[in-house]
Amino acid sequence: MGDSLWVGKRGPLTVDGITDVVLATSNAAPESAELKGTRPHELRHTYATRLREDGADLEQIRALLGHDSLDTTRRYFFPGELRFLKDL
Repeated sequence: MGDSLWVGKRGPLTVDGITDVVLATSNAAPESAELKGTRPHELRHTYATRLREDGADLEQIRALLGHDSLDTTRRYFFPGELRFLKDL
């Protein structure tokens, strides 16, 4: 189980297993939370957005998301949002 972030009773969760957990949790949230149907990748996008809003530069966001390429990280933001990233 070493480096696994999501571990169940039978070992590391698969991508489908993680999606099931996130969907079940989001669907159990109160309607007012507006979380119904949230998927794991949406959480990654939210995390990247919050990092940017808190002043992280593109390289920091890339490293925290585990991307090999800055181009992959750039895809998380709309073109107009990129102007807020310090290193562009």
